[in-house]
Amino acid sequence: MMRQTYTNIPNNRHSRMLLSGIHTCPEVIPPKDARLLRAGMTLLFIFFLLSTAFAQTGRISVESTPKGAVVYVDSVLAGTTPLERHEVSVGKHELKVVYPNATSWLNVSKHETIDVAADADARYTFELGSLLALNTKPAGATVMLRDRELGATPLYYRSPDLISGTLVLKKEGYEQSTISVTPETPFPPLIALKPLAQNIDEKLPDVLPADYENGSSPRWATYAAATSMILSGVLSAYWKDRANSDFDKYVETRDPALLASTQRLDHRSGIAITISHASFAALAYLLLSE
Repeated sequence: MMRQTYTNIPNNRHSRMLLSGIHTCPEVIPPKDARLLRAGMTLLFIFFLLSTAFAQTGRISVESTPKGAVVYVDSVLAGTTPLERHEVSVGKHELKVVYPNATSWLNVSKHETIDVAADADARYTFELGSLLALNTKPAGATVMLRDRELGATPLYYRSPDLISGTLVLKKEGYEQSTISVTPETPFPPLIALKPLAQNIDEKLPDVLPADYENGSSPRWATYAAATSMILSGVLSAYWKDRANSDFDKYVETRDPALLASTQRLDHRSGIAITISHASFAALAYLLLSE
């Protein structure tokens, strides 16, 4: 057997690396190890998919006074109070509760950062205060609550605390009126004040003729004009209030049916107020002609 010898090879570090079989290029992963690596990466990917599909959640319930407040979780609408067992992901969330009349510039909102645990069933309660919206006919009545003046009608009064008790309405020349209020009390859109009773024996003004009681105009026409004026005025106010209510709902829901209802009620209210004005003119003419 011929013995192989190396000649003319310099005795340096690079030469020794070549002779010892050590190479500077990267090592190639053996096929068996490559298969194990691919299997491990596949298992990690499957675990990630399963953890995403079966992510842990918790549930929250939200109550408010008054009821009907709008609830947002991380700026996403979740519903209205009372909100029961609403499912959210585990972790921190921003909870926002807005006073029921969210379209009003007087609306009250409260925020809270909550931390939801897995399988939790947490309950949150908010007090949103009170919003008083009162109007009287005629306007200008002073509104009192437990000897404290809140303002004069038309009154829009917001309080961070819950208001309950008896409101007293006072106006010179009219009877005193009272309204019992609680956090859940719906307020009437218009409160009619009763004038003070006049002495029935009071002398009639001198500007009226002596034969006032036997005037030339038929009494039934006067009564009819007065009745028409009052009824049409009441109907106009009623339909206008319903139209405003439907429009507020349309702003929140964008339901075309509510917009059509608003337009229809506005049309009725316009006709009624026109009849009321005409009846008033007829009544004035009848009274002056007597």
